Amino acid sequence: MSIQRQSDEPTDNERSLQQLAWTLQASVEKFKLIWARCNYSALQSRLIKRLGEICQFKIQVLQLKESERTLYTVIREELQNDTQALMIVGWQSLQDLPQMLTSANQVREEFRNHLSLPIVVWISEEIHHTIMEIAPDLESWGTSRSFAIAPTDLSEFIKQLADEYFGGNLSTNNYKILELELEAAQRELRSDDHEAEANLASLLGFVKQTNNKIDIALEYYQKALAIWQQLNNLEKQAKIIGEIAYCFYVKALKKSDINHPDWQATRQYTQECIKFLNQANSQDLIASSITKFGNILRDLKEWEQLKKLAQQALELHQLNNQPIELAKDYGFLAQVALAQKRWSEAKQLVQKAKDILPVISSVERKDISGIVSGLSEEPTISNDLSLYNFILAQAQYQLNEPRQAIANLEIARDFGSPLFDLRLYLNILNYLQRLYFEKKEYLKAYETKQQQKSIEQQFGLRAFIGAGQLQSTKQAQLTLTLAETQENIAPEIATSGRLLDVERLIERIGRLDYKLIVVHGQSGVGKSSLVNAGLVPALKNKAMGIQDNLPVVIRVYTNWIEELGRLIQQALYNKSRKGDSPTLELETSATVAETATLREQLRENEQHNLRTVLIFDQFEEFFFVYTEPKQRRQFFEFLGECLNILSVKIILLLRVDYLHYLLECNRLSSMAIIGKDILSNNVLYELGNFSPEDTKSIIQRLTQATSFQLEQALIDQLVNDLAGELGEVRPIELQVVGAQLQTENITTVREYQQRGTKEELVKRYLAEVVNDCGVENQQAAELLLYLLTDEKGTRPLKTRIELERDLQALVANKTTGGNNFDLVLQIFVKSGLVILLPENPADRYQLVHDYIALFIRQQQQPKLNELMALLERERQQRKLGEAKLNSFLKRALFGSVVAGVVLAVLALTAWFEGNLAREQRNLATINEIKALTNSSQAYFAISKEKFDALIEALKAEKTLKGAIGVDSETKVKVLTVLQQAVYQVKESIPLPIYEGSTPVETG
Repeated sequence: MSIQRQSDEPTDNERSLQQLAWTLQASVEKFKLIWARCNYSALQSRLIKRLGEICQFKIQVLQLKESERTLYTVIREELQNDTQALMIVGWQSLQDLPQMLTSANQVREEFRNHLSLPIVVWISEEIHHTIMEIAPDLESWGTSRSFAIAPTDLSEFIKQLADEYFGGNLSTNNYKILELELEAAQRELRSDDHEAEANLASLLGFVKQTNNKIDIALEYYQKALAIWQQLNNLEKQAKIIGEIAYCFYVKALKKSDINHPDWQATRQYTQECIKFLNQANSQDLIASSITKFGNILRDLKEWEQLKKLAQQALELHQLNNQPIELAKDYGFLAQVALAQKRWSEAKQLVQKAKDILPVISSVERKDISGIVSGLSEEPTISNDLSLYNFILAQAQYQLNEPRQAIANLEIARDFGSPLFDLRLYLNILNYLQRLYFEKKEYLKAYETKQQQKSIEQQFGLRAFIGAGQLQSTKQAQLTLTLAETQENIAPEIATSGRLLDVERLIERIGRLDYKLIVVHGQSGVGKSSLVNAGLVPALKNKAMGIQDNLPVVIRVYTNWIEELGRLIQQALYNKSRKGDSPTLELETSATVAETATLREQLRENEQHNLRTVLIFDQFEEFFFVYTEPKQRRQFFEFLGECLNILSVKIILLLRVDYLHYLLECNRLSSMAIIGKDILSNNVLYELGNFSPEDTKSIIQRLTQATSFQLEQALIDQLVNDLAGELGEVRPIELQVVGAQLQTENITTVREYQQRGTKEELVKRYLAEVVNDCGVENQQAAELLLYLLTDEKGTRPLKTRIELERDLQALVANKTTGGNNFDLVLQIFVKSGLVILLPENPADRYQLVHDYIALFIRQQQQPKLNELMALLERERQQRKLGEAKLNSFLKRALFGSVVAGVVLAVLALTAWFEGNLAREQRNLATINEIKALTNSSQAYFAISKEKFDALIEALKAEKTLKGAIGVDSETKVKVLTVLQQAVYQVKESIPLPIYEGSTPVETG
């Protein structure tokens, strides 16, 4: 765009508007597409208003929402009946412009066939270039007109924004749009206007920083600083130096080493800016800088400088009656007192901050300008309260008030948000976890620890998460004005072959010839992570043709009808709340739990151009819950009916060893749509392990964005160890080993070799989870893991009753109660090491992967050998008791002979001796019965010797028959143990895998 053309811009624009009005008038009741190119929203608004004055017919202006992805659908839903011409604006704010354009290009014939009116699309020059690249066919259908800005208007536009920025009151609803307009201004600005150039560089630095493009922001700030230095403008130099300091601070927050160059640069520019402020001797500038520089000085541990700055700011804020800022001043002073171990003073200062906030009205919650506008708006009051409660809790803990400290930490957690202050939120969770653990509230401590790790993974601070499931990633907001946080595909998915899997699955979902997809693979291969961290966020951010996607993931099958209905309604609610489906009417009646109503809801979704994708995760659990063919038939008939709804897609995820359970679907007539062949290649999708090369790429990508950097030699060695003889890497093993590497901060191959390779890292990972159960529960936790293995090193399924029974037979400390047992079991399940399989009549538990079972077996075997030795000593003691009984009987016999000689004298004594012998004989018999019972239980629990366990149980039952005076509890225990032993021996006999249409568990 030339300057000469801009010089007569008002005349050119007026002439172009007149021509556009004539074109619209001539195209009424005809389809006509016009691209109106204008780089500035304010100019665009004036032009649209002027066009409305020129035209004498109804023109409707359609404002696109940020989340829109299907243009044709939006037009059909929003178009008013009496509209004669349509204008579409808001393209710059779209979250996924390429998706919108791709979708529109695919269905371009729909526009021509069903829209009989002229359409004017208002876009910037840059977006027009994007349209020509992504949707060339659609672009070729339209004519194009350009509307330029005059040079004087451009200079005024830049100056007005710069005045607002340097005055501390620049505010806009969308910084993404402002960034595009400023970039256009950069291309059009005359190069001889140095002040305008400096203003523009300052503004571009600000919007890049606000949009979290920190490195680019630094480039613009450095350029602006150099020009302001040439122009000798000290005040604006100070402003830009402060911005540079804050940008380096944002970068440094991801680095734990205070000597890192980013931290050093933060310190350098912060000191330089404060020096400028002191030279300027402006109390207003000093007071307004406390919010940003206070946090920087705190993290640099410059306590005296922070104290001085906070005290200076406090005096001015008191004088000007600025309560929010005054509370912040007290908060900073309280943090200084904490650092200097003045606990009581810290408590008093932060209490003053808390006392100020509740009386602040909404009118007083105005933005306060600052010398640094790294966060363009102040954090919310709730975030301030989170900080103050955290400070108070730390002081209370040091003052030996742990209960009050925990209460305030919980308040701090509930008021805070990782989106607004990630570092603070993680510190709160870390402190709360420590206090929970000290108070022996182990489950709360572990849940808090897992929450902390999950947030670190989602925000890119943690490279590995361990045995848990991956989640979609998020990004902390640098301002409160950005759009709602968008879920993104996790780096673990994006950097490996899994991204290709996501793309292939999405391709199947978009095709008519793929109605049902069965994703299968070995345990631990990452099926659930693929869904949560890859497929679901990809579907949410993508449309296909004129349809948007509505993914619904179900994982609980106890009452699948009710659960599925609830999840569908929740997904629809979330979509409507975001504005994606404004016309969707949600079903709220109780009948949503009925399958007919579910199908009706799915058809209604189709009418609103929603493709419902039903995803059944960990589907093998369904067969544990519903053991009867009739129960399963109802579900599969429902699936078949859903498959006959055109827009509905169904995905089942299950372990490969459960695939044959699906065969019973083939007999249903509703499955004709998939050829009654559920195990065909057109249905199945295999998910395998990572290749070594993919694994190296994953590790490098995951660690490069964090402070946990691994040397290349360690990555090569680690991948070689993980691949082993298979030549493949299990995703779960990569996560477990990687998590332990990060926990121990092992970053070199030398440290890796010195501190134990893969096997030792896995053992220590398991030990850490055991330690999280508490020292008093350590033995029970170790044995419980062992009981979830067998002599083959595999993972048997066990119920809670079975586990508790076996544990009771092994644990030396009989005081281990049911509550502690449940605690250990819950922690194992939450850790991801143990899978809970809901089943009727009792839930069952299983280790997450076979390779973990092998490690546990090897680690716990020595300890179990000690227990076996104890059991053997118990047997020896039992034999000794039997010998003493025989000796007593011999003495009793000899006594009876002597009594025959002196019968008349000792008759009464003999009677007493006989009674005593019977009592001791009965007591010995009862002890023998109990010993045999315990021996039977121990044989099964420790070594799985089922036949030895049965023999011991039979001995106990035989002895019981001849015993006198045995209590009822012992009798019941003998019968229970015998039944258990018989059942286990029976189960050990191989049974056919399939019996009719019902899957049969093998022993």
